[in-house]
Amino acid sequence: PLQCSYLFSYLFTSTTPPPFEDRAYLTDLIRQEVKDKALVIRYGGQTQKGDHLYWAVGYKSPDKEVAVLQTEIEDQLIRECGLMIKALHFYKVFRYNLRFSGRAVQDGIPHHFDRIQGYKGIWYSGGLVSHWDISSIYEHNRWLVQKLRYQTSRKSIVDFFRYQFGALRSRLRLW
Repeated sequence: PLQCSYLFSYLFTSTTPPPFEDRAYLTDLIRQEVKDKALVIRYGGQTQKGDHLYWAVGYKSPDKEVAVLQTEIEDQLIRECGLMIKALHFYKVFRYNLRFSGRAVQDGIPHHFDRIQGYKGIWYSGGLVSHWDISSIYEHNRWLVQKLRYQTSRKSIVDFFRYQFGALRSRLRLW
């Protein structure tokens, strides 16, 4: 659960028209051959000069040099798709899937999150908990629960201050 992924994004033009429809999945995910290759390539239409615009995306190994990866991707696009690259417009590697910050790990958030999985038959999944910062989701939901509890309970001045303090504390932790 503490793993960080590296994604690359590669935008280029080619004189070659697409040998596929709008989108092609180039790599067999079942065989787990997903690192350092273009996994998905999208066709973006033609430019005013008549060149064809493409976008390739994939995962990068943490130890792979960016320049070496770029050469391998260009070779793959030529070999598997027959796309001769005319001009490279954008190429970048992103850190992705940062689910826990260093502070969250110190605060024990990953272990707390694992403990609540399956509690009372409730499992948390989807894009939010698979790719986003769990700490901010956790704090936001705590704030929502406090807010709902305050709105549905008999209100006293103590409840009001407890709600206000909890909301302020949640907001400060996010910054």
